[in-house]
Amino acid sequence: MRYTEIVEDVRSAPFVRLFLPLAAGVIFQVSVFPVKPSATLLCLALFLFAVLAHKFFTSYARRWWFGFAAYLLLFFAGVALVQNVKSESELPVGKTIFVEALVNDEPSVGASFTKLNVKTISYQDSLNEWRSLREKMVVYLRNDSTKPAPRMGDKILAKLKLSPVPAAKNPYEFDYGAYLRKQQIFTTAFANADSYLVISSGNARIWQLFPKMVSSHLLRYFSQQGLKGDELAVLQALTIGDKSLINSDLKQLYMDTGAMHILAVSGMHVGIISMILGWLLIFMEKRKHGKVVRGVLVLVFIWLYSLVAGLAPSILRATIMFSVVTVGQMFSRRTNTYNSLAFSAFLLCVLNPYCLFDAGFQLSYVAVISIVFFYPHIYRLLHFKRWLFDSAWSLVAVAIAANIGTFPVTLFLFHQFPVHFILTNVLATLPTTFAMGGFLATLIFMFIPIPYVGWAFAQATGWCIWALNFVIRLTDSLPFSRVEALWLTPLQTWLLLLCIVLFAFFIWTKRTKLFLASLVLLVACFALRALNKYEQAQQKVMAVYSVKNTSLITFVNGRSGFALCDSLEVENNFDFNTKNHLAQLGFAGLKSVEKIPLQRAENEEIVNENICQGFVAFSGKTVKILRNEPRRKPQQPLPVDYLILTSQCQLRPEQILEIYQPQHFIIDASVAAREAYRFRRVLAERSVPFHCVRSSGAFVQHF
Repeated sequence: MRYTEIVEDVRSAPFVRLFLPLAAGVIFQVSVFPVKPSATLLCLALFLFAVLAHKFFTSYARRWWFGFAAYLLLFFAGVALVQNVKSESELPVGKTIFVEALVNDEPSVGASFTKLNVKTISYQDSLNEWRSLREKMVVYLRNDSTKPAPRMGDKILAKLKLSPVPAAKNPYEFDYGAYLRKQQIFTTAFANADSYLVISSGNARIWQLFPKMVSSHLLRYFSQQGLKGDELAVLQALTIGDKSLINSDLKQLYMDTGAMHILAVSGMHVGIISMILGWLLIFMEKRKHGKVVRGVLVLVFIWLYSLVAGLAPSILRATIMFSVVTVGQMFSRRTNTYNSLAFSAFLLCVLNPYCLFDAGFQLSYVAVISIVFFYPHIYRLLHFKRWLFDSAWSLVAVAIAANIGTFPVTLFLFHQFPVHFILTNVLATLPTTFAMGGFLATLIFMFIPIPYVGWAFAQATGWCIWALNFVIRLTDSLPFSRVEALWLTPLQTWLLLLCIVLFAFFIWTKRTKLFLASLVLLVACFALRALNKYEQAQQKVMAVYSVKNTSLITFVNGRSGFALCDSLEVENNFDFNTKNHLAQLGFAGLKSVEKIPLQRAENEEIVNENICQGFVAFSGKTVKILRNEPRRKPQQPLPVDYLILTSQCQLRPEQILEIYQPQHFIIDASVAAREAYRFRRVLAERSVPFHCVRSSGAFVQHF
């Protein structure tokens, strides 16, 4: 490709050049080096400089001043966007106060607690004066059969003890607290049924109620037509993005087969709806102004659909992008897809700069960019004369193109790779498309009641959902369906992404040096991966994990390991807390290590693991796990390297220290908070090194 053609391609996508410095400013402020002074005044100064540079530096030698000032302006605009977002709570965290708040979302009902997303209206300060404050927070109400939970739009008055959002307590665990902070939520609170009072109802805005009204009406209609169980749950996720009805096993199946994107309302769903509507309204193009009317109808419908789906970030960015494309088609303008993507990303970044750090945002944009660039090149590799084979190859090409870009990000986030992703996506595309079409038809005939027509489309939609679930279960049952414990470091991830970018530029420019550079990066990534494998073969690690009210201790020696736990069911209950750390050590979760009940370890001798009567000999160290320890007073305390206290031990701290002399005392997560505080106080007084898992997180020791 000639230089002039490359320049022309770049000029046709101005928002790409605008978005990159803005995103760089956001990333710099959040992750690299936070700028303390306000960047807003600097932006104004740079804007003035850019205007003057554009007016006075008109010569060819100096015209770069304007571009340089404009990029600096956008960079510091990104910095200013982050600075202007609230970074901490204005509420008195740690204190018990009265709060007046509005429930601004539908409550999420759990087994023991109901989660409320609320927005404070006012609170009572230390001087007993009411102060107005608008701030989001999460409140957990203990379920009470005698008192129904508040609903969306209810205004409540509650007595709450405010706590900061929780941080991740285990290595590489999903940081729910960081996720909440990026949503501008900095405080949480727990309350009993007698701690709050609903003071008014019906305060929700119409745009908040509309999605819930429509979605509940749709689900009720489909339920009346006979849909139930997994079919109804998947339909709800597929069409409005609500996965609350899907059981954990089915959700895991979709994740393991690489089809989770089907359940997350995104660009695929908006694209299918836009395609179906465009096909249904194609007759309007022959009429005067028909193309404009057709485009307006498509825009209205996809934005209504986005509103029904709750305007989630994934669907909002897709809707913006398809809106730009549709407007271009209305006026017979050819739109640049990269420019449309950059425009939607630019707009979302201005609205919420933290969206750049959302995994869904990253995967969505990387997938679409990868499809747009790589699909034409892959599709042209094979040619089929028959329509059926050509269509199947087209779907394969789309799946391959999408996974080229998302492969490094997926490995970094989920540490597994679905081997049969091509087969899954090819087989799942047809039932997904027909299900979305059936959903649209049912929606139309729900408001135009023609006997049996709506019922027929609802039944057809249910069969499509059944076929989709069947495909997912079929591909998951195939041998070698996925590879797990694929741990990538951030450096390896960036090397792979840069390798893909350089390879894409090689395809674009046909410059051999770019291809060689991408090969060098790929070799470097494999070398780092081999080094990680060598380090895993030599590792010796002990970890006491922070899992709620449970003892879980793992010992890893090279590529083998075992876990001491309260129950063998720990794999199903607490894999979420430990899976990422175990993946970093080279294990596919708790299922890949031997699980030994603590009761057995206390009463038996397990020769293979060097366990005897609650003692574990590991890497030249002695570890003692305290459970049903009898009270005794030996002549001299027994020295141990690590002493791990569990909730089963009934001895006082003083009595334990008469029996053992630990180098390090660990209070595991099963010990109650009050009891843990008592032990911490005594251990601190006696200058015994200790670690409380409940308050300080997991204890991990590398030998």
